Amino acid sequence: MLIFILKVLSQNSLDLINEVESKLKLNNPTEAFKLIKQIKETQSISFKITHAKYLYLTGEYEELVNKYSKESDIGIKSLVEKANRAIKLIGKNFTPNLSHLNEIESIYKESFMCKRLANYLIQIYIQNNQFSKAKDIAEMIYSSYPLDRDIKKCYGHVLCLTPFYNKGILILKELQIKEGNLFDLILQKFNSAKTNESYKEIIDQIRNIELYSDFKPSVFYYFKFYTLYFNYVKNMIGQNRSATKEAYELNEVIQENTTFYLLGKSLLLENKTNELNNVINNPKFTDQFKKSALKTEKEMKEKVFQEEEAKRKEKQKEEERKREREEAERRRRTHKHDISGYYEALGIKHTATKDEINRAFKKKCLEINPEKYKNDKDEYERRLKLQMKVNKAKDVLSNEKTRKLYDQGIDNETPQSNDFYSHHNSKGNRVHDVEDIFSAFFGNNDFGGRRSTRRTYYYYYG
Repeated sequence: MLIFILKVLSQNSLDLINEVESKLKLNNPTEAFKLIKQIKETQSISFKITHAKYLYLTGEYEELVNKYSKESDIGIKSLVEKANRAIKLIGKNFTPNLSHLNEIESIYKESFMCKRLANYLIQIYIQNNQFSKAKDIAEMIYSSYPLDRDIKKCYGHVLCLTPFYNKGILILKELQIKEGNLFDLILQKFNSAKTNESYKEIIDQIRNIELYSDFKPSVFYYFKFYTLYFNYVKNMIGQNRSATKEAYELNEVIQENTTFYLLGKSLLLENKTNELNNVINNPKFTDQFKKSALKTEKEMKEKVFQEEEAKRKEKQKEEERKREREEAERRRRTHKHDISGYYEALGIKHTATKDEINRAFKKKCLEINPEKYKNDKDEYERRLKLQMKVNKAKDVLSNEKTRKLYDQGIDNETPQSNDFYSHHNSKGNRVHDVEDIFSAFFGNNDFGGRRSTRRTYYYYYG
């Protein structure tokens, strides 16, 4: 009777072991684990082989080594050796990077139900923008553990980095992750958007969401660049409006001839020729036709710009000449008040006293101070001329006689002024006052010619 019971138990164990093998082939480690727990004959070689296989497939390397390192079965020994190699590679404090890729891929081919290896591979692929490969791994591990929340979340995230982002949104929404609901709302707005302003508003909303999201890269990655940014930049360029910031971001992610061309067009619209040269000379921009089109348009814009600049300068000169004519006319009309602009130069009224003139002169000298601008030739010369005018103004206005003549419209520095001849008699002879005659008598005047006036220049610098 005992022998019969043992045979029945043995048969049941074999059946369960076969079911475990079947579940593993169907990529169902969870059900396989449940069946393993039911097997009583744990010392049989059949069980040990199946259990060791399960442990290796699911990445339980430490348990595999601890339980079966002393087994003599060739198959089990081989699995123990592979487990030791995996432990050595992905031990404590392991940080996955591209240098580990080949080794991890090699182990994962036989250990494709291992959560750790799948996670490492997904990280490496994402770090190197290999989102399609990351999706394949995430999809495979998710099929093995569909009830694992972390794996499902990872799968949803990776899907959002690919053209399958709609499926990713559904998974994130099922997990009640806020980014899933926000993404759904963004898509609804995008589908109803009709203007570039609407697109720009969506772009700004995505940027705000990304600031507070834990998903890196952003769940909006594929949609943002391959759909939203591409359409926005293309439409803006089509309307002769620049979108350089978005074009740069787009080109950084998608370095294709089309995105290089769109970036170049946006830079052209902003006349950023130096940056445009960098785009044209980028070795990844290989479309010679598009490059040639950008170069031609750049040359045409430069030519137009030069012509417009020449016109602008000519217009500016004409405006300056007009202002000079208007100023001359204004002075002609008011020359008896300030024929040479001396009162204006000192910033004083026509009723200013000598003390007020002297104070104004000192103040102007301190303001002008050409010596401070010796390193700037143009500014130095401009201020020097201004200083000379201030000096002349002070010289003329601080002298009672010359000021009187100046207020009558006569400036000894500008005898050709309109009212100069009003200081002559009706016969064309100059009228001389007593002081002129007296000065001429003592040899201080040419008596009949232009008065020789000596000028003294004053500089007051603090």
